[in-house]
Amino acid sequence: MKIGQIKKQSTGYSAFVPDKFPPKDGFEFSPKIIQKASNATLLLGKLDGITQLLPDLDFFLFMYIRKDATSSSQIEGTKATMIDAIEAESKTTEKLPEDVDDILHYIKALNYGLERLKNFPISLRFLKEIHKELMKDARASHYSDPGNFRTTQNWIGGTAPNNAHFVPAPPEEMKDALSGESALGSALGGKVQITMSGTQEIQNINIDPSLLSPENKERLEKALKDAFEGATKEIQKMLAKKMQSGELKMPEL
Repeated sequence: MKIGQIKKQSTGYSAFVPDKFPPKDGFEFSPKIIQKASNATLLLGKLDGITQLLPDLDFFLFMYIRKDATSSSQIEGTKATMIDAIEAESKTTEKLPEDVDDILHYIKALNYGLERLKNFPISLRFLKEIHKELMKDARASHYSDPGNFRTTQNWIGGTAPNNAHFVPAPPEEMKDALSGESALGSALGGKVQITMSGTQEIQNINIDPSLLSPENKERLEKALKDAFEGATKEIQKMLAKKMQSGELKMPEL
């Protein structure tokens, strides 16, 4: 299934730009992929059943978090392993790769995100907070601007975008993809409507003229609040779907 394309940039290098999600024409999966998805669902059900019998679920997730942190770090060039990270946490040896610190920062950021999700929705602010935790006092080859989406091109492997192993979407493409999404929140049967962009900026407010009178002040204020919350929830749902599909990821270094 095609999920994007490599586009030549004005400065000469090529970068991967994801297609719009979800596709306008829907999805077409081969029987092999559908079978794999069914098997994965079955295995997830078994895993969920097992967790009901565990005395300590957090301890069970302990290794999954470290494995995920290691894999994410290695994608960006880290050579340290999960064993290195465990030894660093337990402080059993000092002979460890310098870049094991990358994995430890990922673990810290993942734990922060899991705890934050208990009382905070998936949103652009949530992603920025995790990035801030990830990059706080972290090893970096350049200023990573912790807590903000990148404004310059990044790459994985190589010394520049034109000889890199992988070049993700340019900053303007990333911002266009986020701001291109929009959601509508309404109240009072549609008499108050707020349109919000994917970057959670208000694009438009529409109020029925019948509400524009002094006696409707409190009613209008409540309606605006309800419409704003409705639009925010819709944007959060869109972001959640993008994260689950892999289209939207944590801000890159």
